[in-house]
Amino acid sequence: MRNLVQITDHVDQGLARLKQQFQQEGTFKELIRVFLQRYQTVENALFSLLLGRFLAFAMGQMLDDIGTIVTLPRPSILTPDDEYRVLLYGRIAALNSNGTLPNLLGILGTLGATNRRIYQNFPASLTINFTPSSVIREYTNIRTILETSSASVDLNICAHGDGAFGFSDDPTALGWDEGTIGEAI
Repeated sequence: MRNLVQITDHVDQGLARLKQQFQQEGTFKELIRVFLQRYQTVENALFSLLLGRFLAFAMGQMLDDIGTIVTLPRPSILTPDDEYRVLLYGRIAALNSNGTLPNLLGILGTLGATNRRIYQNFPASLTINFTPSSVIREYTNIRTILETSSASVDLNICAHGDGAFGFSDDPTALGWDEGTIGEAI
């Protein structure tokens, strides 16, 4: 909700809008101040309550509730809220995906993966290579997120390990180290 703006100065705005004849009036001005301060308190409380329901600001049980809605429960290992939030963004992106290659690249980007490459293999198969972020490296449900968002029949996912090397003329090329390109997810 981009049009939602919290007004933090109801009292100042209200007192500034008083007619000139009431600007100097002490009792009336104080009465207006008391009423406007109550409105300010209510707005502050409602605004913080509303923001706590947004995924970007949710914490604890609220994140777990959002995870239940998008069918991605918090992993059984202790997951910090910030990492779980990233997984939820990935899951939501997967649910909104049309299964196209740009959608898959966007989901990997949302999850923090770098060096993302997707290769189409005939028939109806994809090979996905990427360098995982700490979120992807620690959790095993990334395959589920990518399979949900993919329209292909077969999905080969390979995360480049830390030991993969690049050729000297192409530093972005990830090659083999001890016979592997990375770890299968």
